[in-house]
Amino acid sequence: MLFRSEQNSNIFVADLGGGTFDISLINFQSEELSSVISSSGDSELGGDDFTSIIYDLIISDIISKKSDFDLDSLTKSLIFEEADKVKCELSNSLASEIIFPFLKTTDNKIFEHVFKITREEYEEAIKPLLLRIENLVKKFLDEKKVSSKKIDQLVLAGGSSRIPAYRSLLKKILNLNPKLDSNPDEVVAMGAALCAEYASGSNPVATQIGRAHV
Repeated sequence: MLFRSEQNSNIFVADLGGGTFDISLINFQSEELSSVISSSGDSELGGDDFTSIIYDLIISDIISKKSDFDLDSLTKSLIFEEADKVKCELSNSLASEIIFPFLKTTDNKIFEHVFKITREEYEEAIKPLLLRIENLVKKFLDEKKVSSKKIDQLVLAGGSSRIPAYRSLLKKILNLNPKLDSNPDEVVAMGAALCAEYASGSNPVATQIGRAHV
C-alpha cells in the first residue's frame, strides 16, 4: 500500500499532475475495497502551468536586458526545462539561481544571463493559479454529496503537489494536514484508477484495488 488509512474513512485525493488537476473523495472501506464518492477537476490546469509562470519570468528578464534576444525553438525548450528545475528547487529552498551561459542575439552574438528568483516572488506570481484551484476545491466541497461527508485524510498526488503554497492552500481549505509519508508521483494510482471507473458511467458501488494501487 502506498498509504494506510483507517477502515471506512473518507480520503480527499488532490492530484496536481503535469497537465491536469484532479480531485476525488474516496471512501476507503478496507485494503481491498474502496469506492468513489465524487470527483472533479480542471483539464486545463496542471503542474506545467506553474512551470510556465517561471518560464515567462525568465524570458521577460532576459528581454529586459537583451531586447535582441533570439528565442528559437531549441532555446524555448531549454529554458522550459530549466524553469521546471527552478520550480522544483523552490519547493525546498527559499531562492533559486540559474545561469544560461550560451544564449544568443538575433545577430548571433553569444551572451550569458543569470536569473534569480525567491520563493516569495514565485508565490506572488502563481496566485492566479492557486485561486483557480481554491475555487474548484470549494465548489467541489459545496456539492451536497461531498459536503455531507466527513473528510478524514488529505492525500496529495503529482510532482507539483510539493509546491509549499499549494500544500498550504489545501491545508487551509480542508483544515487537514496533508499526508506526506507517500511519494506524490506514485500515489496517483488510486485516484486515476477509481476516477476512470467513476467517469466511465458504470459508477460501481465498490472498486477492487490491488496492492500496486493506493
